[in-house]
Amino acid sequence: MKLIFNLSKQNLKLSKAEVLSVFNTDEYKLLDNYLILDPDINDKTREYQKQQNKINRLAYTKSIYQLLFMSKPKNLTDNIKKYDWKQIYKTNFCVRVKNSKIPTDRYVADLIWDNLEKNKIKPKAKLDNSKTEIHFIFTKTKVIIAKLLHQNKENFSGRKPHKRPELSPTSLDPRLARAMINLSGIRLNETLIDPFCGVGGILIEYGLLGGKCIGYDINNIELKKCKINLDHYKTNQTNNKLNYKLINKDALTINKQYKYVVTDLPYGRNTKVNKELKQLYKQFLELCGKKIKPKTIVIGVPDFINFRTIIKQSKYKIRYNFKIYIHKGLTKEVYVLI
Repeated sequence: MKLIFNLSKQNLKLSKAEVLSVFNTDEYKLLDNYLILDPDINDKTREYQKQQNKINRLAYTKSIYQLLFMSKPKNLTDNIKKYDWKQIYKTNFCVRVKNSKIPTDRYVADLIWDNLEKNKIKPKAKLDNSKTEIHFIFTKTKVIIAKLLHQNKENFSGRKPHKRPELSPTSLDPRLARAMINLSGIRLNETLIDPFCGVGGILIEYGLLGGKCIGYDINNIELKKCKINLDHYKTNQTNNKLNYKLINKDALTINKQYKYVVTDLPYGRNTKVNKELKQLYKQFLELCGKKIKPKTIVIGVPDFINFRTIIKQSKYKIRYNFKIYIHKGLTKEVYVLI
């Protein structure tokens, strides 16, 4: 069964990379902002449920569909009539036509209705919360016909930094923090570390997914705030708390190996401070290469620091690089290093 991911246009490159990292594939087809994958799914119900935890992780995907077929616009009516709608119909149905006013929802729905009746199905229409929601998505070249499987209703806005018990003005937006975690390709049974965890933006997102996370920070006051924030969020785990550990320690003194590092490096615009931070960034990458030895590092840095030059001096290579506009005074760069 092929899956279609309706990617956010907010940052299409980032949205695409997030899905590919979670599903661990480089094979895809992209039509406008619709990413088509073919995961190894044989039994539609059982295998789809196995993929559900991956689907629920995604931050920059709006909705997910099962691909039914694709058509040229001029052949659409004939292809609708030929398709066996009985195989995907459950209880009731509705139709949504996206990015085009022709054909109309009603026109397409009538064609499907007639097809179902010919196959001895007594169809029922239900516009809201239907069991079978069919979308006709017009792209520049083709029409994608798909069944809606999942809509992303994650309440990222409810976890924005100013809504947490303890605030830090430099804390990551939760949607970006979640995407950075996903870009690492980490599985939920593996441990993630944030060596500069601050008040816990990244740890919160991985903890809510059910993963174990470890946060380091040299500032004990920040760590206390981080604990308050982490304890504020509850999960459905047995202990009803996030699975985390906090360590008051200079990141440059970590001497334990971890497979996945996801962090937003500290920054400042002051010239003297920036000089010190560049040295910190360089030393941290050196530490990763010698001591921590992660499989993947996902790092956020301000774009006014030439981090690419620092990477060239390390053992790591850039897999992905994204620019994310934060506000007038800050654009963040996210690097995925391997």
